[in-house]
Amino acid sequence: MKELYLIRHAEAESPLGLPDFDRPLSSHGRHTAEQLARAEAHVLANAEAVFASASLRTMQTAQLVAQTAGLWAEVQSERFMYMAQADQILDWLAAQPDDLGAVLLVGHNPTMYELARSLGVRIDGFPKGGMVAMRFKTKHWADIGSENRVAQRISFAT
Repeated sequence: MKELYLIRHAEAESPLGLPDFDRPLSSHGRHTAEQLARAEAHVLANAEAVFASASLRTMQTAQLVAQTAGLWAEVQSERFMYMAQADQILDWLAAQPDDLGAVLLVGHNPTMYELARSLGVRIDGFPKGGMVAMRFKTKHWADIGSENRVAQRISFAT
């Protein structure tokens, strides 16, 4: 059994002249990330690895969620996730070690939305600071997304 948790980064500030990559979370975004982590801590408790896009707002979201939910896994920065497409992230997931049972990814839209949809989750949108949790009946990350390995949605939080 594999579990995958996708979180879209929370709301960021938009200061003039600051590159998109360096935008920090707004105070509302910080509050949203902490609120999500408290509400979904029981689901996120299984996360054995936490990966986030290297942008400031996604790293801040991931760190706040991990800390607030009491996760022991260290947040790992993945620069490629900043501009990645859903299929690139799916390929990357397929290469993860099979001894990992549950993975948390914090990224951007439209990628998080498209990834969830490509894995069989029916959602109408993916709000900032939202999360979808999925379970797959497989022992191998490389199997997720195949025709016989579609996700079972276990949680959707906005």
